[in-house]
Amino acid sequence: MPLPYAESVNYYKTGRTAADKKLDQTSRLIEDVGGEIHMKMLGMMYGRSAVILGFTLDGVPHQIAWPILETKRGEKDTTAARLQAATFVYHDVKAKVVSYQVLGAAAFADIRMIESRNSTPRQALYDGDPADLDLLENKQNHVKRLEVIDG
Repeated sequence: MPLPYAESVNYYKTGRTAADKKLDQTSRLIEDVGGEIHMKMLGMMYGRSAVILGFTLDGVPHQIAWPILETKRGEKDTTAARLQAATFVYHDVKAKVVSYQVLGAAAFADIRMIESRNSTPRQALYDGDPADLDLLENKQNHVKRLEVIDG
């Protein structure tokens, strides 16, 4: 399924905060409940720009990878699209932190990192056939797969 344009989804051009500052705010939410951040970046994975946040909570590793949506105006509005993606992650984590305070670790179960090669972050960033991901990874085995763009 193709992703929508950034303009057609919530949080587009609704804030003025830099995307990296929004990720800092998100990190503080996790740290406030005892989590430890081990990765936060605006980067590129599988040919798609993304906001990526990795952390450990209660000894369990978690990772969120949210795609930065393309804009109708192309490169001119990438700053707004980056902030939009960082804002999505912020609100997702904020809701999970509130749930965590009541329900415990189950609140973060949907983003728990698993050993499976069919993990959610990979599927969220690649819109082709999931079976092709293994082929892509094998071809890129000796190539750096994660390129930091900003952050």
